[in-house]
Amino acid sequence: MDVNTEINNICVAVDIKGTKTKKIEDIQIGEDILVKGPFWNGVLGLKHILNAKNGNSIVISRGIGMAPMMPVVKKLCANGNKVTIILDSGNYKDIFVKELLELYDVEIIQCSTLIEGEITEELKKLISKLIRENDINLIHCSGADILIYRILQYIGEDVMYSCSNNAKMCCGEGACGACILSYKGDKIRRMCKLQVDPKYVFERRRLI
Repeated sequence: MDVNTEINNICVAVDIKGTKTKKIEDIQIGEDILVKGPFWNGVLGLKHILNAKNGNSIVISRGIGMAPMMPVVKKLCANGNKVTIILDSGNYKDIFVKELLELYDVEIIQCSTLIEGEITEELKKLISKLIRENDINLIHCSGADILIYRILQYIGEDVMYSCSNNAKMCCGEGACGACILSYKGDKIRRMCKLQVDPKYVFERRRLI
């Protein structure tokens, strides 16, 4: 979520679900933990974020996606953009990045984003309104692949789009196969290394 190089501090969010994350939960203050990384490819459509300057940007986030959206928010604000953040806490009771968001001059709108695999009418109306009333230079989505894909379908080619890279990563070099996504025609893409526009990631992809 955040890095402070002056005090060597890294802030992360961990969703406690299985045996591995429960082991992390058991770690006590003062104990050591080995962190593997960085993998350098947590965002797809990176060039669109870097090119978004002195304009109006939208960031849409749901659930644990609130954590990886923070570096994007930081960069967009540093580039002089007016940032509107659409937040859906998902299965969480509250917005766990609230304190970090207070560091930036952003507009926050809470909205339900996804129901039964489809984006909500509330979100559609909100996106359309923001695009209609503002010259939007970027929409960034940080959430599950289905949310990323549905928003991409909805906005089409009208606005530059970037998103979180949700692929599992292990070696970071494309050799182990943990990050591979399969496409029609038996094509594969190694997501730990591939930096591409999101529309090419979901095009012809086998989602099931």
